[in-house]
Amino acid sequence: MLPSLFDFGFASILYLFLAYILGMGLWQFRQIRLLNENEESVHARSLVPLGWAAVAMGFVALIQRYREAFDLIEAAGDISPSIVASAMSAALSYPTLGLLCLAISFLFKYFNQ
Repeated sequence: MLPSLFDFGFASILYLFLAYILGMGLWQFRQIRLLNENEESVHARSLVPLGWAAVAMGFVALIQRYREAFDLIEAAGDISPSIVASAMSAALSYPTLGLLCLAISFLFKYFNQ
């Protein structure tokens, strides 16, 4: 489960990373294929550093969501399994989105070489 697209903050930044990686990777793929037909050499920039930045951003969001969950547990005064489970499932979606960005950037690195 990925975070909502309309969740402002970390989710919107991660979705921007994903859109940029997809757009730039497809553009590079197209340019390389067109120039290979003309037998010209092209060097595509790697998108992997952006993927790693997305992973780091996802783990920062994870820590922030856990902190918010602990604040909710403290405000409730009780450790309810439903509060903990909902907070953990919402928080784990951010690193998942970051790792998805990294995986796609590695795919484009592989295909654009």
